[in-house]
Amino acid sequence: MYSIVMLVSGTGLGHLLTFLSLPILTRHFSPNDFEVLGVFVAIVALLSSAACCRFEIAIPLPKRDKNALTLFLLSLICTTIISLLSLILILIFESKILEASSVPVFILYLVPIGVFCAATFNALQFWATREKAFDLVAKTRVSQAVAGNGTQLLAAFLSIPSGLVFGQLLNYVSGIFSTSKYLLTHHGQVLKTIKKKHLYFIARRYRQYPQLSTFEVLANNGGIQLPIVLIAYFVVGPEAGYLFLALKILQVPMALIGGSIAQVFYAEVAKASKDQVAMITEKNLLSLLKLGVGPLIFIGCTAEVFSGYIFGDGWRRTGEIMMILTPWFALQFLASPISMIMHVNNAQKQMLCLTLFGFAIRIGSLIFAYFVFSDHYTEFLGLACAVFYLICLITFSYKSNVSYYRLLGQAAIPIGIVFLWAILAVAVRGVFL
Repeated sequence: MYSIVMLVSGTGLGHLLTFLSLPILTRHFSPNDFEVLGVFVAIVALLSSAACCRFEIAIPLPKRDKNALTLFLLSLICTTIISLLSLILILIFESKILEASSVPVFILYLVPIGVFCAATFNALQFWATREKAFDLVAKTRVSQAVAGNGTQLLAAFLSIPSGLVFGQLLNYVSGIFSTSKYLLTHHGQVLKTIKKKHLYFIARRYRQYPQLSTFEVLANNGGIQLPIVLIAYFVVGPEAGYLFLALKILQVPMALIGGSIAQVFYAEVAKASKDQVAMITEKNLLSLLKLGVGPLIFIGCTAEVFSGYIFGDGWRRTGEIMMILTPWFALQFLASPISMIMHVNNAQKQMLCLTLFGFAIRIGSLIFAYFVFSDHYTEFLGLACAVFYLICLITFSYKSNVSYYRLLGQAAIPIGIVFLWAILAVAVRGVFL
C-alpha cells in the first residue's frame, strides 16, 4: 500500500501541475497548435513504445541483477538503433511527410530525440520497478511536470507556438537524469563487467519479447496513437486538437492511479506463486474500481458543462468528446493495469492476437466513419475502444485465474461508490445544462 501511495502522490502532483497549466495554455495556444502537439506526441509514443524491442519489460523478472542489467543494456542499444533509423527515414521521406501533415519541418527532426529519451526513461522505470524504488519514480514524474509545463507556460507568455512541442520534449529529456544516476550509482560497476557474449546469451534467452511483444506493443500503441494522426489527416479543422486535449485529461486517472497500481502489480506478481496471483489481481481490480472509475465517470459526464469555463471559449467540443469517450476509459482503467499478467504467464502470442484485434477494430472504425459517417469519427472510435477493453478485461482476469464469485462478493462497496459518483454527475448536468 505504501508503494501505491508513494507513486500516486508523485504522479498526482505531476498531473496536478499539468492540469493547472492547461487553462492558461488553451487561452494562449489554438486547437491547431494542440493538433501539432498531438501528432508529435503520437509519433514519439508509438516509436518509443517499441524502441527497446520490449527487452525492458523483462527487466524485473531475472533473479540475478547482472542479467537484469544486461536486459537494460540491450534496451538501450535497441533504442539507439531505432532512434537513428527514425532520423534516416525522416531525411529520406521528409517531403512526403510534410505533404500529409501540418507538422512544421523542424519539429520532425525533434522526433528521434523524443523517441530516444522516452524509450530510455521507460527502461529506467522498469529497473526502478525491479528495485521497488517507487519514491524515485514519483520524484522524477514531478520534475518532468515542472520542466515540461514550465517550458510550455514560458512559451505561452512569449507567444511561441512551437513551445508546446519543446515543453513536451523537455519532459522526455528530464525524465532520464535522476533515474540513470540512481542506476549508475548502485550498479555502475556491474554494468562494466557485462561482455558481448553475455549480451548474446541474454538476448537469445529473452528473444520472445522482441519477436512477439514488439509487434504487440506497436499494434496496441498504433491503435491508441494513430487515430489522432488519422483524424488530423482526414478532418479539415482542429478536431484532432480537441481529441488530443480530451485524451490528455481522461488519461489523468489512468496515469495517476492505474499506472501506479500497474507498476506495483507487476512487481508483486513477477515473484508471486500461482495461487497468489489471483488474490493479487482481485485486490487490484477492487482498488481500481473503488478509487478511479467513479471520479472518471464524473469527470467525463460533466466535462461538457465546465470545459468552456475552464479552457476558454472555443473548447466546448473537448467536453463533448470526453463524455463520448468515458465508457472506453472506464474499461481501460480496469483492464490495463493487470495486462502485465500476460507477460508473467509468457502469453505473448495470445497478447499479440488480442492487440492486433484491437488495432484492427480501432483503425477500422475510423476508416468506416471516413467512408460512411464522416461527421462521427469520435463516436465510432469510442465505441470500438470500449468493446476492445471489455474483451481485454475478461481475458486478463481469466489468465489471472480470478474467481468472479469471490470478486463480486467483495465488490458491493466499490460498486456503490461508483454509483454515487454517477448520481452526482447526473445531478450536476441537470443543474447546469
